Amino acid sequence: MRTRYEGTVWNDRFLPRLTTEEIAAIPKDTALLILPIASVEQHGNHLPVFTDSLLNESLITGAIELLPDDVQVWLLPPLQYGKSNEHTGFSGTFSLSTSALQGVLADLTRSMKADGWKKLMIINSHGGNPEIITLAARDARVELDLEIFCVNTGGLYVEESLPARELEYGIHGGALETSLMLAVKPDWVHTDRYTAEYPAFAECSCFKLGGEVSFNWKTKDISHTGVIGDPALSTAEAGVQIYRRVTRQIADMMLAALVFKTQR
Repeated sequence: MRTRYEGTVWNDRFLPRLTTEEIAAIPKDTALLILPIASVEQHGNHLPVFTDSLLNESLITGAIELLPDDVQVWLLPPLQYGKSNEHTGFSGTFSLSTSALQGVLADLTRSMKADGWKKLMIINSHGGNPEIITLAARDARVELDLEIFCVNTGGLYVEESLPARELEYGIHGGALETSLMLAVKPDWVHTDRYTAEYPAFAECSCFKLGGEVSFNWKTKDISHTGVIGDPALSTAEAGVQIYRRVTRQIADMMLAALVFKTQR
């Protein structure tokens, strides 16, 4: 199984390569659409601003390559901009507003409904997007009767050998993301520019960066460089293990979504 990623591999499952007649012939009652969503935003001084989008593309492509040939899974073009205004003030961050992203998702799900599709899996790799995706998916379920599955890849990144502090607070440009980048696109990682930063006041408070008891924050509140975590703890070997584990999980989720039925 390869991990190195050389660019977009829109294989036979890339829906827009088909003609309108070919798409009309797809058995949409038994098919699943995949919509990647990510971001273009700062990731410290050692990672590119395309990190979330590249990792999303690489993981989804790897997962699709694990699927049986006969399953009806179809890939849409990615939304490579997300809600990234928490990174305002760092160069290279390009963000959609909350209302803009909600509007795009609403329009796309309406188009999906009009074309006869029943199931959509949104695979997101940026931490600023999940709340908006959840709201849009709920609206699509209620208003359009679509089945929407939401996968946030960041929650799937695990490396047991890392310190507990890194596993809890290394959420942006830390060891997990950097390890994955070392595995899939090592020439885009500046290993000589690693800087570690942790949100010390959050570590000492009952209010955390996310979860059930949290506070709202922007990156400049908690990091000078834009990094939250310690990239020096990363290794390419850990990245390969994360990649293999996550692509298998995503492939299994795609297969599960194909047979999933809500109780009526």
